[in-house]
Amino acid sequence: MIGWLLRNGKFLLDVVIVLAIVVLIFLWNPMGIFGGKVKLKDTSNMVSEVNQIGQLVTAEYYGEVIASIDEARLNLIEDENIGNNAIILFKDIKSALGNLKSFQELPNSDKDEEYKKMTPVSRWRRIIRYDVNSRNITDKLNYHGFMDDIVADPLYDDMLEYIYRIKSRKPRNIRWEPNPRHREEALFMIYDELPSPNETLDVEDFKQFYYQNKTAELSRSETRKKLAMVGRGWVKAGFDFSELKESSLFIHENSGEIHIMGLTPQILNADINPWFIPEKGIPGFEILDDNGRVDFKDAKLVKEYCVEKLLAFAHRADILQKAEEQAAETLKSLFTLITGKEIKKVVFHNDRIIQIANRIEKEQAVSRFDVVLLDSLLQQEFDLIKSLMDSAKVDPRLRQSLFLKENNIAFVIKNLRNISMMGMDLNYGYFSKQILAIAADGILDEDEIGLLDSLRLDWELMDRIDYFNKPIPYPIYFWYDNPGEYISDFNAAISFLMSKNLVIGELESVTKNISEVDSAYLATHKVLNSKKINELELVLNQVQNPIDARETLFSLLYPYQYNSKIIMNFINNKEIRDVKLNEPNPSDIKFWHLYQVDQELVIHLIPEEFNDWIEPNIRAKLRENGALNFGNKYILIADLRKFTNLIQDSPTLSNPRQDQEMATFIELLINSRTDYHAQGALKRANSWAKNRFDQRRSEPTWQTSFRESVRRP
Repeated sequence: MIGWLLRNGKFLLDVVIVLAIVVLIFLWNPMGIFGGKVKLKDTSNMVSEVNQIGQLVTAEYYGEVIASIDEARLNLIEDENIGNNAIILFKDIKSALGNLKSFQELPNSDKDEEYKKMTPVSRWRRIIRYDVNSRNITDKLNYHGFMDDIVADPLYDDMLEYIYRIKSRKPRNIRWEPNPRHREEALFMIYDELPSPNETLDVEDFKQFYYQNKTAELSRSETRKKLAMVGRGWVKAGFDFSELKESSLFIHENSGEIHIMGLTPQILNADINPWFIPEKGIPGFEILDDNGRVDFKDAKLVKEYCVEKLLAFAHRADILQKAEEQAAETLKSLFTLITGKEIKKVVFHNDRIIQIANRIEKEQAVSRFDVVLLDSLLQQEFDLIKSLMDSAKVDPRLRQSLFLKENNIAFVIKNLRNISMMGMDLNYGYFSKQILAIAADGILDEDEIGLLDSLRLDWELMDRIDYFNKPIPYPIYFWYDNPGEYISDFNAAISFLMSKNLVIGELESVTKNISEVDSAYLATHKVLNSKKINELELVLNQVQNPIDARETLFSLLYPYQYNSKIIMNFINNKEIRDVKLNEPNPSDIKFWHLYQVDQELVIHLIPEEFNDWIEPNIRAKLRENGALNFGNKYILIADLRKFTNLIQDSPTLSNPRQDQEMATFIELLINSRTDYHAQGALKRANSWAKNRFDQRRSEPTWQTSFRESVRRP
């Protein structure tokens, strides 16, 4: 036996090698030629197939409505909305006047102090100190901004006239003109009776008054017209699946559920055709009554109103809810067919915050109002999630609800992070509300500096370049999958504030002759705004002894850019030279030199294009100074002409925390590069093959990305 093995050893070795190659190829399975385990179809393919459906009608409403020209003119469909909007408007007017009354009750000294924080105005005592009367109430409200949004309400003039007639007891034959004088009288009547907490609006009486006003606007010939029609038609509702995105789809394999985020049912068509049922001779429109004085425009008005009324009836019949229910059943069958596995349930998620996010995504801009609104809604969601977390510890049945709620918020935030803030070179993110508030007045005060410092979390790197000292805390992990993303967004926010030319100092109000406020004065004073009070004088809101805030903001930056691609490029790049030099070679002037202080040697020659791991503002400072010393461990030198001087006396960053962070980062970066190149070609190839194999065995990205982020402690 042994002799046979010795004689055929080479043949057996060849067989073993061939078998090993076959096994390796099978495990690698290039292009999936050996198939694979049964699994759900890739999400991107599933979404692509659903996108091809386009608009899908899942609910229909057929009905008959009767409408008259009087209804159409008065738009009685909006009757309920008019009542609700009137109640809100009445409360808003009372609230605005209550705010004014609260200010007026302050002592004069307090009112003067408040005025110093406001925009200067001529005859300011009339606005700030004088008692309220019907001649100055509008000016006072406008100055404080209490009525800014209220006056734009479509019912505002009707509401003031209604209040004026009720409180003055003046009948309709006394002409009302919505001019400033009458408006002021109506507002002062409410103000003079404050506080009146029990006063409420008689909604039915207001609506009757409102419709009488509308009718009174018509000419006599218009009021004599009579036209009534019956309209027969349909309303179709469903979904536009062409809008479905991969990030909108979440698959829960264990329970056989698919959750779709942000896709809402919508009215796809509402129509009344000339013939409702042609084969039976049933028309879509039929005139019930007319007096012969109507024309084409009148008929068109009534027909359009019939369609609106039909649509209103469809909504009352819950057509959108039925469309969602039927779509869930349809998609359940479709996804079962696509995936080859039974899908037991399809759920649409259309929370208010998702609807707002969809609207913002379509507009592709996040306004200042959106930032405040989103902050409020997200805080409510976070409070609910926190409550569910506590409850789920006691009742495990709540874990599914918790997971879905978390997924909703993750979906919203992920989509919004790619949208820019309106009028700003900055995307929406975790810091948006704070940054907008700080930049608003042009001043950086002590409280705001403290706030920014608290937002600068301590992401300390441990013994590896890819290992931080702590996980991402709640609720920050909804925005960021790793600390590197947090660092990048924070640096972007600080850089934005640095670009706004903020100053540190105290705000003051001063009166100056117009001739004094020239270019020289503006060059030495931070003037926020000004108001001309007469032909010779200005009132200026300015910062006393302003100090440029850029240096303070600069000291808050993380000194490095933590980006895995940039870091990996530095580690494995062959254009970076590993050296040990006492003095630089003049021919290497195009390289930046990394000098290790304790060894007194240049250890790396780095082409400038591979220094993207340095934060851009710090990189600019390094170029300006020629070099920077980080923690007295490493000196990065950009200007070789001053090599000796820079080694002996190299500048440092103003914040020791930044120095230490950068020194640690450079040390770990160098260690990783050294370890990588010490592995040898064979080990690096094996590492690549292992990574490829791990990728093939891992869960799809769509299934793991969110799961990993929310499971952090």
